Amino acid sequence: MKVIFLDMDGVLNNAYHRNNRYIEKDKFEQLQRIVKETGAKVVLSTSWREFPDWSNFLHDFFCVAGIDVVGSTPVRDGWRRQDEIREWLKENDCPIGAFVVLDDIDMSSDFPENMVCTCEAGRIGLDTAFADRAISILNGRSREEEVVSLKTEIERMRSLSEQLSHIVHFDVANEIGHPDDLMVMEQWLKAMGFEFK
Repeated sequence: MKVIFLDMDGVLNNAYHRNNRYIEKDKFEQLQRIVKETGAKVVLSTSWREFPDWSNFLHDFFCVAGIDVVGSTPVRDGWRRQDEIREWLKENDCPIGAFVVLDDIDMSSDFPENMVCTCEAGRIGLDTAFADRAISILNGRSREEEVVSLKTEIERMRSLSEQLSHIVHFDVANEIGHPDDLMVMEQWLKAMGFEFK
């Protein structure tokens, strides 16, 4: 089973809505995408789980949205969130690599391969890049594999740029194509690192 340890404040809302029990649509849609692409289940690690009304609301809300909530981390006085997550993993025998922690508190020293901190470089909340990282973790792609994948995509784009460059040269030679279109293509090719001759 793949598991998402889910915080709410700073993940499904931003700092301005913190502690207002608010869920932002765009951030929730990213969570839905993670679940759809990985088949992961949710374990609530948010402080919302400590309040029965809010915990029940989340279970019902996620259920209607097609997201399975399979439990909550234990609440222990004096424990840090990472300790509660470790306790849940121990009690439920979840293999390392089959979970991701989505939180605005950085716990990467505790979960170096499984942490997605949603408060980074001025960005707060679950956005596309954070969701992509979570999907990669849950689907078993290492950082090294992500780098290789990115390099492959860059090479594919460069190859496409070269092909488009030849098409533009052909069009110029045959006086096909509007000059404004060719200028846009030239700018695009230069931005991709190719010289336009």
